[in-house]
Amino acid sequence: MKTTFYKNAALTFFILNLWTVVQLFIYLMDKNEFLRGLLNLGIFQYTMFLGLMLGCIVLLLRFVWQTKIETIKASFFYLFSGILNAYLVLIYIALIYFKIILNSDEFLYTIVVNGIISLIILLDYFFVKKVNSVE
Repeated sequence: MKTTFYKNAALTFFILNLWTVVQLFIYLMDKNEFLRGLLNLGIFQYTMFLGLMLGCIVLLLRFVWQTKIETIKASFFYLFSGILNAYLVLIYIALIYFKIILNSDEFLYTIVVNGIISLIILLDYFFVKKVNSVE
């Protein structure tokens, strides 16, 4: 389980760093001075919805298939969705703190749900141990 965790965590952080670098280059290569960063905002919003949907699907699978809990928890997408949602929440907090974007309701509702999903997934991954069923 530990080697699977390290492999999944390394791949997750590699993908998130690649996403960050792509976002940076998109912003720096944007020639339009009037609406600079609008494409980045769109990509960020679509990534929030992707993380939201991925987190909901993974949590649904986790709670529906009680017999395969360890298989689901060992999968890449379970850890990826938890860390992705936490990463997006941290980016959103930084963007609000530095006044890069304004606080709006549609972002706020999505980011709160992303935070709740990431909290549930990461708490389940790190603190909930396998429960042996009594037959």
